Amino acid sequence: MPNFPVTTSPAPYTWTDASGTVTAANTAQTILAANAAMIEYRLQNLSLTHTLWFRDSSGNAAIALPGSFGLSPGSGTGTLQAPGGTVQSDATLGLSVISTLAGHPYSLVWR
Repeated sequence: MPNFPVTTSPAPYTWTDASGTVTAANTAQTILAANAAMIEYRLQNLSLTHTLWFRDSSGNAAIALPGSFGLSPGSGTGTLQAPGGTVQSDATLGLSVISTLAGHPYSLVWR
């Protein structure tokens, strides 16, 4: 009887979809609560006309203030910049967003 090598690999991970919209203009909202077990998130600004500001450390996002970062219309961000795309980053301290537009759409997945 032949012997075949056996290998193991980690189970594939799954992403949790937390996409949505900004509920109120000029008001920061938490879209991911702090979670020490979170590995990474991917955030994309789906508006084609407005900047989405985010903060992935403790505290609330603020428009054009230190500690918050702006996502240009139709772009994504993370540890690497990728205009028009989505790149990952970690957010174990939570994720907050703010926009001047109520109903501002964003795409967000995390694991």
